[in-house]
Amino acid sequence: MIDDVTFEVMRHRLWEINNEIGVLAARMAATPAVYETGDYNTGLLDRHGRGVFSGVGVIRMATVLDLVVASVKSTFGESIGPGDVFLTNDPFAGALHAMDVAVVAPVFVSEALVSWTGIVFHEPDVGGPTPGSWSVGATDAYQEPPLIPPQRIVLRGVLQRDIEAAFLRNSRTPEALAINLHAKIGAQELARVRISEVIEEIGIDDYVALLERILHDVRSTVREQLAVMPDGEWQVSTYIDHDGVTPAIYELKLTARKHADRLVLDFTGTSPQAPGPINCAWSGLVAGILEVLVPLFCIDLPWSHGAVAECFEIVSEPGTINNATHPAPTSMATINACQSTSDLVWQVLAMMNGWVSSRRAEVIAVGYAGANSGVSSGRLANGSPFVLSLSGLGGGGARFGHDGVDSGGNIIAPIFAIPNVERLESLSPLLWLWRRELPDSGGAGEWRGGMGVEFAVTLRPPVEQAEVTVFSTSWAVPATRGAHGGFPGGLQSNVFFSGVDVPSILAGDGFADALQAGSAHELVGAGKARLILGPGDVWLSEASGGGGFGDPRARDVQAILDDVLSGRVTAAHALTGYGVQITNGPDGPVGVRAEELSPLRELETSALSGSFFDFTDGKYQCRRCSTRFDTPTAARRSLSFAHASPVSRWSDGAGFGLAVLSCPGCTAIFRVDVHRPGSTEGDTAEHLASKGEGVA
Repeated sequence: MIDDVTFEVMRHRLWEINNEIGVLAARMAATPAVYETGDYNTGLLDRHGRGVFSGVGVIRMATVLDLVVASVKSTFGESIGPGDVFLTNDPFAGALHAMDVAVVAPVFVSEALVSWTGIVFHEPDVGGPTPGSWSVGATDAYQEPPLIPPQRIVLRGVLQRDIEAAFLRNSRTPEALAINLHAKIGAQELARVRISEVIEEIGIDDYVALLERILHDVRSTVREQLAVMPDGEWQVSTYIDHDGVTPAIYELKLTARKHADRLVLDFTGTSPQAPGPINCAWSGLVAGILEVLVPLFCIDLPWSHGAVAECFEIVSEPGTINNATHPAPTSMATINACQSTSDLVWQVLAMMNGWVSSRRAEVIAVGYAGANSGVSSGRLANGSPFVLSLSGLGGGGARFGHDGVDSGGNIIAPIFAIPNVERLESLSPLLWLWRRELPDSGGAGEWRGGMGVEFAVTLRPPVEQAEVTVFSTSWAVPATRGAHGGFPGGLQSNVFFSGVDVPSILAGDGFADALQAGSAHELVGAGKARLILGPGDVWLSEASGGGGFGDPRARDVQAILDDVLSGRVTAAHALTGYGVQITNGPDGPVGVRAEELSPLRELETSALSGSFFDFTDGKYQCRRCSTRFDTPTAARRSLSFAHASPVSRWSDGAGFGLAVLSCPGCTAIFRVDVHRPGSTEGDTAEHLASKGEGVA
């Protein structure tokens, strides 16, 4: 039996081995999406295919490796042997979408299967009708990139050239795809060597026991964390605007039921799968859940997604947008249905953790949600083809006591970064006019959401044309959400300007003002579209900021003044969003609050104690004025998205808006929801169980 000291040493050694696999592969990769952005991840699994370690890349990429291994085992069975490596990009076999190509390999020692390892890269192009393979306009899987079910790319250590050739044949970037494939295969060989070295020291039996103990410890600790959270039921919704084919807005629903250490995530009521490529398969549903639960529950634990997956139950109807069945199109799954699933879980965890004082520091408003991305393609000045991914970066969600991280991205991708502009320009005929953090994009709150990123690009002569495929969400309805009275971040947008005097922009620093002066513009009102960028055209892209935390009127006046002086918030939004007037005083600018909230007070109650409200005997109690109320008796008002965030100016909201619920005694904001067209009711609900009541 392995002793405690050896356990800790070897646990951390395996953790580092998994990270080393990713570092090696990224260094060998051919695409900036991998080696600069970090759009990849690795996983180390036990002999049964349960994830023991996830890397620090895009978490969802590692969490689906368990499903990929299960598909490989189902396909190849007893023929799996030492030196084999398998490949798939099929969402219905465990991959996320066609461009996230998974490579997995068994690890044998003395003819015994002891582990699996795996890695996923986002690839630049794997075929299909659109460059970059994001298939705007596709109505089924047959109009998207070819899906490759599990294939044995290496047989007993020998590369299968016929499989490799078939894999590369459909790509517009076969050289880069080949380099990336060999990088992933090489990383699996390194993993075999490193795991064999560990087993040489401790033996096969202790290695197997080591992985079992890691999984057991993580599973037990996560269940302990669940047990201290309140029992109850929470209902939340989020929306995907436009599917790449039709202008419909789709709703995803989650009802979370928690009792003791048991958590049920029920997605019943989610819209049926869409005719366009925004759906995800079962793999995306599982990954969307785990990419939130793993970092929030495993802060000081190994990221053993296989253990976390055993701590909750999923209820979902096949044929829905986040549990689609073949031949549903799925090329945009990761940044649509999969990401929207994680946004739902994120919302629920923020509500649940708010009632546990020991976990309040873990409450994070929903940050950059979905994506505002695009692919540009065409030919360079020398006539050679190019395909380049472009992505904005959103702001991080605010948390209790802290503002969100400006241009902080999403917690589901810890090492994710925005690529270097000069590098992107060296690979394409595009010229970046600017890239900056966008004022007013962060959601208002006592703690402000982080700012999103805005960029503007144009063509460099002598190239006269490039195609742009835009695929964004949260352009009509915000996917970011505030927490405990905070507001969502701004909506995302893509606007194409024509007839722009580019030299004048390069000569000055007028940003968007220079674009809007005398330039015609076309708003991409569909969220997903294909357009042509020509001479004098400029593509302006704005990504959402993170959600805020707490009532904005409670934000410190000096913090608001600092935001205005540093350019994070405009003076106009300081007034409309925070109720603070910025004026010139004798010693410089000062902020004056128009309306003060009462200070928080400690209430003598055995209630569940929240950040700003307590709960006892079936009602909420305001910690500012002691008023008791329930949701039906809360004060409420409706606001437009543009009123809450000036950067949402490009959208009319498609009939949606914000439902602001407040304490009826002092108007302290309790919750900020989204309301649907024709209704003023919010789209979230919470039922906290009284002591001993429980939830079925």
